[in-house]
Amino acid sequence: MRVRILLALPMALLALTGSNHWKNAKEKATAERTLELSRQFNTAYAAYEQKRYVEAEAMATGWLSQAGNGDPDIGQLTNALMLLGVVNLAQHHNAEAETYLRKAVALRKQNPKTEQVDLATSLSRLGEALRDEGKYAEAEQYFNEALEIYQKNPDVHRNHFAMCFLNLGVLASAEHKFEEAERLLNQSASNFKKYLGPNHPDTAMATFRLAELYFDQGRYAEAETLYRNTLSIQEAALGSDSPDVAETLDALAAVYRKQGRNSEAAHLSKGARAVFAKATPSDTTSEATILDREAQAFENEGRYRKAASLYKQSITSYERQFGPEHPFVAASLENLARLYRDQKGFSLKAAEPLFQRALSIKQKTLGPDHPDCAVTISNLSLLYFYENRFSKAETFAQRALAIQEEKLGRDNLDVALTLNRLGIAQRELSKYSEAESALKRALEIREKTLPSDHPFLVISLENLASVYAVEGRLDEARSLLERSEAIRAKNSGAGAR
Repeated sequence: MRVRILLALPMALLALTGSNHWKNAKEKATAERTLELSRQFNTAYAAYEQKRYVEAEAMATGWLSQAGNGDPDIGQLTNALMLLGVVNLAQHHNAEAETYLRKAVALRKQNPKTEQVDLATSLSRLGEALRDEGKYAEAEQYFNEALEIYQKNPDVHRNHFAMCFLNLGVLASAEHKFEEAERLLNQSASNFKKYLGPNHPDTAMATFRLAELYFDQGRYAEAETLYRNTLSIQEAALGSDSPDVAETLDALAAVYRKQGRNSEAAHLSKGARAVFAKATPSDTTSEATILDREAQAFENEGRYRKAASLYKQSITSYERQFGPEHPFVAASLENLARLYRDQKGFSLKAAEPLFQRALSIKQKTLGPDHPDCAVTISNLSLLYFYENRFSKAETFAQRALAIQEEKLGRDNLDVALTLNRLGIAQRELSKYSEAESALKRALEIREKTLPSDHPFLVISLENLASVYAVEGRLDEARSLLERSEAIRAKNSGAGAR
């Protein structure tokens, strides 16, 4: 028995030694594999930082394929998914970015070792992808989750904290929540100034967005001041040939046109167009955006054929970047349709399918009751009016009005615009009482909201006067026309400065 035990002991020691050797070899192989995966990830990330997005995506995809053959570290896997998400965002592949970023967010929420700041970054990036797909409500949810994290220590997170306010403000503006948007954008601009300084490009970006909001509300003097501030920062920080500078020049030109300062507006538009013509696409300014902005500059100069050609190119470019059913595609379609509708030398019939396609995209991506859908429905109403299809014009104006009054409130400027279109359609249908009611409301909203010499007041005054004239109420019509002429004279004088 003793002999057997002694014989068994060396065998047991041999087995134990072999097991330890096998275990050490496995651990060594695992460590080497982890080290190799880390090296590959770092190479992919370096390519991303150098804006070599196609290479970065290929390397990160290869990393995922190799990691999938084993049991990858959850932190490494999350980082790889994040990298693929931001690489796709940079290439405007938003649906693909959303897929990767959703997985990254899910893993970070599951992993107890996740740093909260890393989770906030993932949430913000996912919000960006959803925003760029037009999924505004869901984007807002993720931006708010990120903001909750950043708010716990804003002095540490600094520009990320400010950027969250900017993202939320832009979303609120897109949804016509103007008071909320103004509050958020002011907070963004204030925090960028605090943490990055008053002359930083991100401060300029927040200021530009606030100026846009004021412009949309008809607050042109305030918009002008902020656009000028933006321009000063951008020219110093980015150079006068930056597409961002050109976009601000074009926005400032739009303000001048609203103020009747047409010669100044034309000069700025020409300068903006010259910059856009030389611009090259980047990770912040896509080819489609450059084409669309250049088209708008040509349109503002009255060069409508060239503008139409560039709008068509921008539509094709946006489709290539985002797919055929993205809100950016809808916006360019609507720009071209509006050009066809409003300018001589184009076919009105060519406008309708463009408006209808834009509406279909918006309804699918934003929902049928979104205010942006109402804008397109209202635009179709005016098209039908120009085509003498007055019953259809009335119906579409009523459809748009129902959405706008519910979503924006009864005193919104978009409501006034649609009321005006409803009123002129009803006038042509001899529904004079209803036309008067609609046009009076439109005038009241504009008088309450816009400066006393705003060109939109001219439109409202003259349309209401036309109803009074048809009804034989000539004194009332004459009084409105006198007011209209006074505004026209004042604006004509401003334009000659």
